Amino acid sequence: MSTNSKIIAAAVIVALIAGIPLYLQNQRINELSDQVAQLTAAKPAPMAAKNSQPIIILSRAGPTQVVVPSLPPAVVREPTADEATAAQAQAVQRTLIKAATNNLRILASSAQQYMGEKGVTEASFFDLVGTGTDNYVRSVAPAVDEDYSDMTISQTQTQVSISSASFGLVTFNL
Repeated sequence: MSTNSKIIAAAVIVALIAGIPLYLQNQRINELSDQVAQLTAAKPAPMAAKNSQPIIILSRAGPTQVVVPSLPPAVVREPTADEATAAQAQAVQRTLIKAATNNLRILASSAQQYMGEKGVTEASFFDLVGTGTDNYVRSVAPAVDEDYSDMTISQTQTQVSISSASFGLVTFNL
């Protein structure tokens, strides 16, 4: 076989391999278009409800308009004043709990870093928080009335906790 024949044969093989997926994709598009045409050919009686919205379906046979009814508007009940107040109180409490949990997370990770770098087995709040260059956290803002100042975290602890009259006890697992 000559070099030109080999090149032509290779080009034909590459063209066939590249063309097969395109052919299969085109066949699938044609099948789907035929299915849409069949579904729209059996035109149901138009539903002329006042909330209906027309939809245009494009197919090989041309555009077809189908009317699809809309759902009736939902009835929304306004919460009572007690329900609204309770929901707001729960939202505030969840926010306070998240803030306290985030403070515990910050202190716990700082304590682990402090203990690892200093080679000690515990870290107090004052070892971790402050404006000096040796401190790991500049400040910890209480969510409400919790006090972190007497907190000490040791390597043997599996969790740290803080309590408050506003949200109760919050625990963070180390």
